[in-house]
Amino acid sequence: MKYLIIGSKGFIGKNLFEYFQNSHDIIVWGADIIFDLENLSNYFFLDSLNPDYNLLFNFETFDVCINCSGAANVGDSLINPLRDFQLNTLNVFKILDAIRTFQPTCKFINLSSAAVYGNPVILPISESALTLPLSPYGFHKM
Repeated sequence: MKYLIIGSKGFIGKNLFEYFQNSHDIIVWGADIIFDLENLSNYFFLDSLNPDYNLLFNFETFDVCINCSGAANVGDSLINPLRDFQLNTLNVFKILDAIRTFQPTCKFINLSSAAVYGNPVILPISESALTLPLSPYGFHKM
């Protein structure tokens, strides 16, 4: 299977890449600062605030797209809610639209956050728990 990992330099994206790299064909795409360009043969760079996902989905075929990208800071979402919306909501729409247009059979996995549950009443949190986000970040991830 061919996997596309968007946001591969973050904590989860990096670990997914390491997990899959020996057993699957992996393409990574992210808006990360890259220091070691020699070891990134399947890495594509994009502007996270103005990404063109159509370019890659029109160029390459994927079985699964895993979106690990986006803002990951509740405090920053309070200061910059529009930036958080662009990174966590609008970009997901752009990815889904590119998949719909160019590769409708590609499976899509989008990472969420415990922030969608706000202050949970019961721990550990279950996926079926009521979502009551308290921040723009939580709303956007929901």
